[in-house]
Amino acid sequence: MGPPSALARFSCHSFLHEAEDDEPTSFWVIPEQLASVENNLSIANLGFIDYVENADADGVFRGLPSQPSERTLTIEELLAAAPASQLPEPILTSFIGDLEGARGQETTTATYVVDLRTSADYLEANSEGYGLSNVVGLEETIARTRQGGSALLFSFPVRGDYWSAWIDPDSLVPFALLGVSRRATDR
Repeated sequence: MGPPSALARFSCHSFLHEAEDDEPTSFWVIPEQLASVENNLSIANLGFIDYVENADADGVFRGLPSQPSERTLTIEELLAAAPASQLPEPILTSFIGDLEGARGQETTTATYVVDLRTSADYLEANSEGYGLSNVVGLEETIARTRQGGSALLFSFPVRGDYWSAWIDPDSLVPFALLGVSRRATDR
């Protein structure tokens, strides 16, 4: 692919970080990606290094690789990754126990969430809907998703109840869990 006719250059000059001789300190951007780069750097949704790592061999950023909208995960790989989570032990233990009970399901489909703040907005706007349920992890999930970033999101049923899990797309380690169960009087 030939060089585009117009490019913008982004440079990183940090007084706190001495760049190694072989470490890139700038990258070029095609015009179609300029607004996205500026916006994401301004709000710290992505860092300078994210763009450098996704630039082509000529140092030109042409866009982030597209993510599939869904991914099939096995229950076994989710169970293997879950213990590495830094979530509070009672929530994580309950999640793992219920996930072990879902082994007969074998796989689940996760949706790629590009910006976690959309999850936080949804949960905040619909939190009153959980009024007739026992909810585990709502505040923690809103706080974590409010930080932004991307994730895989999946849900699985547990005896009429359900879990929703936001996991790292690479390691599959959960970093936000929401467990919802109906109160015993509502069943």
